[in-house]
Amino acid sequence: MRELRASASVVKDGLRTLEAAGLAASDGAGRWRYAPASAAFDSLTAELETLYRERPTAVTQALFARTDRLRSFADAFRLRKD
Repeated sequence: MRELRASASVVKDGLRTLEAAGLAASDGAGRWRYAPASAAFDSLTAELETLYRERPTAVTQALFARTDRLRSFADAFRLRKD
């Protein structure tokens, strides 16, 4: 069995995000499962899994780079006290 090294709140937030994106579902009793909302999602997920097996560092870097760009963009709209 693998172990996640993250707080319970981080894991819950991640699972809720996956659920909202149409990739996961909860049974209401604290158990989650992969549940793609469409065949296209299932196909893309399989493709991402293959890419991750072949080039895990590149996939991880791409995901974090995207997150940083989105965060920077969102921060540009924050109102700052002068």
